[in-house]
Amino acid sequence: MRVVLILFQCVGVIGLIPWPAVVVASVMSLAAERSPGQPRFTPISIFFLLAPTYPVIWIISYKAAWRAMNAGLSTRGFLLSAVPVFLSLLAAVIWKWTDRPPAKTPKA
Repeated sequence: MRVVLILFQCVGVIGLIPWPAVVVASVMSLAAERSPGQPRFTPISIFFLLAPTYPVIWIISYKAAWRAMNAGLSTRGFLLSAVPVFLSLLAAVIWKWTDRPPAKTPKA
């Protein structure tokens, strides 16, 4: 079971690779100049605020998963290891969703 948990956590650690770029993009997105009348914060802004905390969440999840495994709670260990994987997939979906091509305007 430990080998499977390690492999599962390796999938979660893949999300740490682009972390420096995520921090820069988050700061740039939050600091971007807005058009007059456009709100500073939108519902999607919460993801730009939380994205830089991903390594902290991963470390906490990692330690808690191994404590659960050592206590014989393998299901809890796998669920705790699923948090980083879930957050990585959520970030990929949000990135894909917000990276829409601009709408084409008809030529007159």
